[in-house]
Amino acid sequence: MSDSAPLRATATEPVAPAAQAPAPRVEAPAAGYGNRNRYTELEHQAVLANASIGIAFTRERKFSLCNPRFEEMLGWGPGELIGQPGEVI
Repeated sequence: MSDSAPLRATATEPVAPAAQAPAPRVEAPAAGYGNRNRYTELEHQAVLANASIGIAFTRERKFSLCNPRFEEMLGWGPGELIGQPGEVI
């Protein structure tokens, strides 16, 4: 094969698109949360869904919001931690 010959490659299998992270599960917002605009809420959801670290929020010692990475790190299924007391972990 000479150095000037073009290289050719063919794909034998289609490449699957990257899996999208599921949206974080969100409990009904507290009374004070309604003052934030929808855009801010969407930004927070996007940050949580795409974070490479586990993030969780509690309210009154119960999980109110957590991202998929947090659930994965602790071995919980999607949405199983929401409403659970912090003592479960």
